[in-house]
This record gives sequence, structure tokens and C-alpha cells, in this order.
Amino acid sequence: MLRLRKKDSNKIGRWAEEKAAHLLKNNGYTIIQRNFHCRDGEIDIIAQKGDLLVFIEVKARFDGSEPLEFVDLKKRSKIIKCAKFYMLKYKISDVDIRFDAIGIIKDATNWIKNAFMEE
Repeated sequence: MLRLRKKDSNKIGRWAEEKAAHLLKNNGYTIIQRNFHCRDGEIDIIAQKGDLLVFIEVKARFDGSEPLEFVDLKKRSKIIKCAKFYMLKYKISDVDIRFDAIGIIKDATNWIKNAFMEE
């Protein structure tokens, strides 16, 4: 298995998020914020299309594993908590929300809309 140093991992993460943002923009989404941090974790990308607000987790892998397998129950829970905090902080209501995941393996991109829901 390929082991990356933290610095390399961060560089790959930024590259993957840039690629995901480009994909979203090409599909009519507006990027509202990237790397939103809260006490419970981080949301990689927050995007909007019309009245739909989308919270997106981006994962990239180059070791042959499926990136979206790493969006486990614990990770989903953190994203949902951060999304709730984001909406409270910016007083957002009356919008539909969705949680997506974008997995990137080298040049292949897998975008799963409605990857998970609030429990």
C-alpha cells in the first residue's frame, strides 16, 4: 500500500477538491464555501444550485481502494453536525439540502448525489 506523508496528503486533498469544484461549476453549481470548519469537523465544499444547498465530501485515493468507502458512518455524522452548525451560523432556512460525495481515483470521478441523509 502506498503511504503518503501528511504534506503530500494535503496536496492531493487540495487537488481533489479543486477537481470536484470544477465538476460542480460545470454542472451549474455555485461554490459557496470550501473547507468549512466547525467543532465537529469539516465540510470540503458547500455549493448551491437554485434553492438547493449541497454539502459535499471529497475523497481521493491512489492506492487502488475505493475513496467513497472512507465516508463511513462516523464521517457522515460529523458532516451532518457541521452542516447544521453552518445553517444556524448563517441563519439559513427554507432551502432543500443534500449531502453528496465525490470520489476521485486518478482521472476517474464518481459523484454520488444524496450519498447519505440526516439520521
